[in-house]
Amino acid sequence: MSQGLDRRLIADHPEIAAEILEAYPTVELADYLAQLDVPLIVLLLKKIHATLGAEALYLLVPEKQKLVLETLSTDDLVRLLGTMSDSEKRSALLGRIPRRRERKLRLRLRAGRDTVGDLMDVDMQTLSPAMTVRQARWRLMRSRNIQQNQMYVVDDQGHLSGYIMVIELLRAPGKTDIRKIIHPVDQLLSMNTRLETIQHRDYWGNHELLPVVDRNDMFRGQLSWLTCQQHQTKVSGPEPASLMDVVYESFELYWRVLANLLVPARQHKEEEK
Repeated sequence: MSQGLDRRLIADHPEIAAEILEAYPTVELADYLAQLDVPLIVLLLKKIHATLGAEALYLLVPEKQKLVLETLSTDDLVRLLGTMSDSEKRSALLGRIPRRRERKLRLRLRAGRDTVGDLMDVDMQTLSPAMTVRQARWRLMRSRNIQQNQMYVVDDQGHLSGYIMVIELLRAPGKTDIRKIIHPVDQLLSMNTRLETIQHRDYWGNHELLPVVDRNDMFRGQLSWLTCQQHQTKVSGPEPASLMDVVYESFELYWRVLANLLVPARQHKEEEK
């Protein structure tokens, strides 16, 4: 098998290579993948049927397995691991991923594809209601997303207490109890909600960012309207141009061409004079 499939074919035509490899048993596929470099393995796993790819990935030696897991994108890992019915195998693979990324993957796998949990941001700093403003500022400085304009307040049980506007946090005296500047949350997203149900702007009201909770009302992350729109564009493609837009662009192009023709002619007449 290894002699019959050229590595150049994999690099240049991964779809064709994947179709050939899908005809082989899982063990033979895993043996073949073990002979390849990590970039080629990743390229094939992106194209091979997810169920077969996940099982072959599980059979790789731990050292190569870890390198492949680190190289695959989060979306690819969700696609592959989401097909594994054996929870022990899936947990073994997740255990070889860095802790922060593992947490995000577990949440996305639990929520399912094309749900709020599949898109939400989980890498954020939260505040405790027992903090002072000074302590909250230090937490803000360590935040990965320093451009956020609000921070969520989560109690010891993991429930959302509210949110604080960063501008108010910076203006308040350092010894102030942050519970005095907490705003209540008037709208939530469930991580299991299907994305198609929140694609309309009316659903979001005046919010650009909404907190996400699970079925037990535990805070899990946040989702922005912009992220939701970007996903929709990625799935369905950009909206087709309207007839008026086409007419306007054609009209503008016509005058540009005409101007390019007339200007040189006018300059030529002026030079003759």
